[in-house]
Amino acid sequence: MSPISSPYGTWPTPISSSALAAGGVRIASLAPDGNGLWWSQNLPAEGGRTAVFLRDANGSASEVTPPDTDVGTRVHSYGGGAWWAADGVLVYSDDSDGRLRLLRAGGADLPAFLTPDVGHRYADGRFSVCGKWYVCVRERPAGDVYADIDGGNTLLEDSNEIVCVPTDGSGRVVLTVGGADFFASPRPSPCGHYLLWLQWNHPNMPWDGCELHVGRLEAPGILNACRIAGGAEEWIFGPSWSPDGSLYWVSDHGGNSSLRKLGAEAVNRSAALGRNDDEPLTLKEVSDGEIQVPNWVFGMSRFAVWSDDQRGKTRLAYVVSRAAGAELRFICEGENDELLYDAHTDFHSVAAWNGGVLAVAASHCSSNEIIHVTPGGQRSAASPVAAPLFSPSGFALDPEFAPKPEPISYPTPDGAISHALFYRPANPGRVANPDELPPLLVTAHGGPTGAARTSLSLSLRAWTSRGIAVVDVNYRGSSGFGREYRRALEENWGVLDVADCTAAAVYLAERGDIDPGRIAFKGSSAGGMTALLAIAGSTVYAAGLIRYGVADLEALAADTHKFESRYLDRLVGPYPQARITYQERSPLSQIGQITCPLLLLQGGRDQVVPPEQAEALVGALKNRCLPYAYVVFPDERHGFRRTATVIAAAEAELSFLGQIFGFEPAGRVAATTIQNL
Repeated sequence: MSPISSPYGTWPTPISSSALAAGGVRIASLAPDGNGLWWSQNLPAEGGRTAVFLRDANGSASEVTPPDTDVGTRVHSYGGGAWWAADGVLVYSDDSDGRLRLLRAGGADLPAFLTPDVGHRYADGRFSVCGKWYVCVRERPAGDVYADIDGGNTLLEDSNEIVCVPTDGSGRVVLTVGGADFFASPRPSPCGHYLLWLQWNHPNMPWDGCELHVGRLEAPGILNACRIAGGAEEWIFGPSWSPDGSLYWVSDHGGNSSLRKLGAEAVNRSAALGRNDDEPLTLKEVSDGEIQVPNWVFGMSRFAVWSDDQRGKTRLAYVVSRAAGAELRFICEGENDELLYDAHTDFHSVAAWNGGVLAVAASHCSSNEIIHVTPGGQRSAASPVAAPLFSPSGFALDPEFAPKPEPISYPTPDGAISHALFYRPANPGRVANPDELPPLLVTAHGGPTGAARTSLSLSLRAWTSRGIAVVDVNYRGSSGFGREYRRALEENWGVLDVADCTAAAVYLAERGDIDPGRIAFKGSSAGGMTALLAIAGSTVYAAGLIRYGVADLEALAADTHKFESRYLDRLVGPYPQARITYQERSPLSQIGQITCPLLLLQGGRDQVVPPEQAEALVGALKNRCLPYAYVVFPDERHGFRRTATVIAAAEAELSFLGQIFGFEPAGRVAATTIQNL
């Protein structure tokens, strides 16, 4: 059957608003346990709560956590690492109160509380080898008084440390490591004698610079702690032990992403002396991509180490992010051969298991699933083999609606080169009128230290399947392109990201790919600020779609959570010394330059970008009689999780853009009322 000709934007799509919610199941993390496998995933149909599941050795899977559980933690506000399991025992934090609970697989008992109800938060834990302790990060909130640590002083900001929690249910929590502003990745060694961890201090974010430490673990205490690697200008990511007690990590020392190792004997010497005198070995260096990704949340893993008993060798698998997507590579220590697996384009939660690795993987045309990838042989002529283990039920999209995007590199106004992924309209049942060019939606990822997605985004494909092109911009400051590219945004947030996004739209218009008169900018969080500033400083855009966007940069610097409280020191400048710069780059200060309609979507419980920022922007739009629509979702935080919210937000954006661009969306779409239009 021949495709039907119809205007861009009016094409019917299989991706309804309800499908967006149903297809939004995200596998957050996983943990191998013998021949079993644990993982966590969100449940949009149940209020967006997160549950932990177990797949037993026979392949049977079921939810382990009680039906009223919402597994989550608010450490660093973004959380992650809210649970861990080993030997059939699960410890998890419930988002309702932040307390740790212990649950045994197959047990009929209710979860046992491990921590007291005092408002503390816990994350990123692992069991000691003896199983008597759960070693994790604790965050005590500002205003807390804890005499045995702080001498009875009231905390002026959240306090972070590593603690040991007994698994016997006694309710004790014992301080193990303190003294830095932030901690992550406390990992007992396989022999049980040592503990590794990451730590860093203000004003750094972990990807700016952090330190890898090791000490002798005399649970619940530490002896002879020493720095192994890292510093104020070196990013250490994902440290891990190998089965023989060697230490592995990823570093951007020297500017490139590299996989490094310190042997077991050197670790032993360091823990005995309280200092490290050995130079680590560089196993692999990547100059055209990055192994690590910004660790906004706890528990991220991009490589795994295991013993190949048949060959008497140590094998490693690691993920490399590149412009068009990530790839999984296998190496064997001491050999040059390297095996490549690239059937998926996105990987996380990589872990060694049964002669290969587990990973949560996705591609441009497939949602996330758990796969087991094994090296296909002993030499590079053999290809790695992947076996799917679990795919969450959800919306299945015909691949014809999701062709691969085009990676583009284009010039910026200041003579640099920026990068993006360009998605053309794609619908096998429709073609456009020959004299019409498609509208364009420019999108900017959050962070701003993030990257454009390389996995299936149903929300993005909902636009392209309706006949609207999308360009997802990896502006300067994005990860995946090396330290120099990422750090180019330092002191330039609100300048270079804005220029790069607009340059992408101009580049595509000049190439003849899109309609220059119908360009909109969609951004969320930090990307929302980029969108607002781009719209204010340019006549390129006809509309803006903003989700919980930063509107007042000075307010963000003065009133945000501890994790990001000094983030802007590098991106903009120290506050309040650079106060004038903050004011000049705030979208609110440039509201007089905005001339196109705006849609603002906001979570009522957002602590990262509070609703007051959106409300201040709405007030300014009202005063200037600019067209706008403002929708608040009272129960949502930073990012929309609930089914009803996902549906309402998607329909609001589609209705809004249809009214501005002059097309009638196919299907039933709730109308958005635009004020002052």
